[in-house]
Amino acid sequence: MGRYAWNDFADRSFNPAVGCSRGCDYCWARRFAGRGMHPCLDCKAFKVHDHFERWAKFRAKAGERIALAFMGDLFDPGRKSSAICDHIAWMDRKPESVYLLQTRHVRRAMKLLSMPPAGEGAPFWPKYPKIELGTSFCGPEDIANVRALGELPPTVVRFVAFEPCDSILPIPEKSWRVIREAKPNWAYIGPTTGPQRNRCESFAELLVRDIAELGLELENIGCKVIYKRSCGPDLYARNEGVTIP
Repeated sequence: MGRYAWNDFADRSFNPAVGCSRGCDYCWARRFAGRGMHPCLDCKAFKVHDHFERWAKFRAKAGERIALAFMGDLFDPGRKSSAICDHIAWMDRKPESVYLLQTRHVRRAMKLLSMPPAGEGAPFWPKYPKIELGTSFCGPEDIANVRALGELPPTVVRFVAFEPCDSILPIPEKSWRVIREAKPNWAYIGPTTGPQRNRCESFAELLVRDIAELGLELENIGCKVIYKRSCGPDLYARNEGVTIP
């Protein structure tokens, strides 16, 4: 239905960094990481680790949107800063694509992305604008990350993932103020709690209504919205013609 092939906001995913130390019980990446192409034992255990050999085989295409390291968190505290900078350097070598980076450690991402790749050159953001930085909003504990997005330079595209959203709707006004101030360029919404589950256990007509209201609120602040397939056919159909960012 949407323009993009991977979850309707990216052309494809690419995972040279895998794993996350948070241990969220609703994490779909934890369940999928060990099922991809050539997973290792650390992938199956969802440990924080890197596959730099995948970069050597990666073929970038002009303007292609890449969901990078969505099978984990590239900026997880368990990953050394030097390893993250190596990934940044690889992005520098393959600048044709647009890289989507989603993290729940936004301030660490901001700090490391401001570092010159390979130890020299201009700061990362101004020199390499083809990066979109986003975070998840799964509850009040994520407000600090959403607030940090608002501190990014205005030229940086930022996004927010509302997934799973069955436990956060309706969103309190206090949280809404932070979301408005962050001024996300786009967002995606999904009620799913993991693979093999097309809909949350609590997915019902009431949740559909709340998701629709969330989407409308986001559109009212100038944020483009992508509804994942699990939101139901009516909401998913709204992706038709939506171009992001």
